[in-house]
Amino acid sequence: MKTYEVRFFKTLLSSDGHAFRCLQDSLEITNARSAKTAIVRAERQYEKLHNVSTWDRWADSVDISEMTACPMPPQQPEQPAGHGGLASRKP
Repeated sequence: MKTYEVRFFKTLLSSDGHAFRCLQDSLEITNARSAKTAIVRAERQYEKLHNVSTWDRWADSVDISEMTACPMPPQQPEQPAGHGGLASRKP
């Protein structure tokens, strides 16, 4: 099973008449069998979250990308207070 990020966009016109895509929402869908399944689940979730009958009344396009796990960098052990890397000396 895979995890996907599904983003909902609405195409709007700027003040100078140029079209641009405005992000409406971004949902993370976990344990999806396929991208198609993730989109269907995201559409239903969007409708529930925004209390709308159909998602495409508020957004007009969907983008999807598979999310990959990024390993966490190893953490440095904490140093006890007063024993930092730099020693301070008084003359």
